[in-house]
Formats: sequence, C-alpha cells, structure tokens
Amino acid sequence: MKENGESSPKNPSHFQGKTPIDHLVDARKKGSFFTQETHGSEISGHVYALFLSVQEIVALYLILLPCFTRNLLPFYPSFLIIFLSYALWRTSSSLVRGYAQLRRLHKLIEEEHWEITHHREQEREELYALYEAKGFSGPILDEIITTLMSDDNRLLEVMLTEEIGLKRGIYDHPLQAGVSAFFASVSAPLLLGACFVLISPIASAFCALLLLAFIGFASGKKEKAPSLTTTVWLLSSAIFLHVASHLFLSLFYQG
Repeated sequence: MKENGESSPKNPSHFQGKTPIDHLVDARKKGSFFTQETHGSEISGHVYALFLSVQEIVALYLILLPCFTRNLLPFYPSFLIIFLSYALWRTSSSLVRGYAQLRRLHKLIEEEHWEITHHREQEREELYALYEAKGFSGPILDEIITTLMSDDNRLLEVMLTEEIGLKRGIYDHPLQAGVSAFFASVSAPLLLGACFVLISPIASAFCALLLLAFIGFASGKKEKAPSLTTTVWLLSSAIFLHVASHLFLSLFYQG
C-alpha cells in the first residue's frame, strides 16, 4: 500500500516476483492475445461477421461464375443449394465462435474480479504504477487511487481497460454476430443472383467487385487501417480467383 508517496512491499503470490509494471505488461499481453485473436481490437463482432460473410460470398461467387456461364452447373438449383448451405454454415460458425469468445471474456472478468477481491493491496500497487506512468503524482494521484479503490465495479472496469486492454463496445452477444452473418449470407447472394438473371453475368461480376470494394473501404475505416490498401488487396485477390477459375475450366473443360 502506498501512503504519502511510499510504496508497499510486493506480494510474491500475486506478482510472482515481478514488479507491478512487469505484471501489467504480462496482463496486457494476455488481453492483447484475446482482443486481437481474429478480428483485431477495433471492430465489433457483428460487423466483423458481416464483412467476412460478404468477402467470402463474393470470392465464392466469382469462382463459380465461369461454371454458370459455361453451363457446367445449372444456375438455379446450384446457386440456391450452394449459397443456402453457405448461409447456414457461416451463421452457425459465427454463433459458435461468438459463444467461445464470450466464455473467454467472462473468464478474464472473473479472474480480474477474483484478484480485486483477494489481492486488493496488490491491485492498489498496479493502479499506482498505471497512473504514475500517465504522469500523475502526489496528492492528486493518491486521491485518484482512493476514489477507484472505493468502488469495486469502477475498479473492475478500470483494471479491465487499463491493465488488460479490453475495450467496451466491441464484444457483442453471439446472436448479434449470427444475425449479421445470416443477413449478409442471404442478401449478398440475392443481389448477385438478381444481377446475373436480370442484367448479365458480366454485370453480376462488376456488382460483386463493387460490393467487395465497399466492404474493403468500410472494413479499413473500422479497423483504422489504410482503406485503399485493404480494398486493393481484396479486389486483387477476388480477380485472381475469378481468372484462375476461368483458366482452370479452359484447360480441363473444352467447349
């Protein structure tokens, strides 16, 4: 415990022989592994599910398009079966992944709550280290720590945010991700299929690329990444898949 600017002895059972700063670094690594596991720490789960679904649908459609135009696959039953199956798979996959992430999030919260309950003095040391690193000192620092330690709920939120690095607002309920994935998995194929039937296969290909460009730009903005670079990579990959599908069919399916 710190009093009048003096540090209290560290508890080895909590810090495991490390300084509070080293302990905070380890905790942040643990939180970073969780938050950046798949979709980064800036984009929420349901938005990620929507973006991923559209990207995969466009890629799959551009691969299959040469099969439709060469009549190797009958458009209506094949299109319906393939994309309905995809919608069911992507929705269930998003739900399973969402619930697994939610369990890990709850585990992190429970671990931090246990530390606050059973190692309050060590949590106080961590808070001093955190806010000293932010530039606070003296009576102001003591007042901040006293205020935080007086409210367990506020303390838990601060430690999750500052120590582990969890950010509020990016962890959705798994049902939100499932609904987003299902919406994208149904609406995107309907749009592409309508372009194929009502306009032309070429128009549907351009529509797919425009849809992918929009998703690339939006995902770049959401993830705070260069939008142009993200869009170019997505479009290049999609065009490559489409051309490769054409070449493959030209080599192995003549006529």
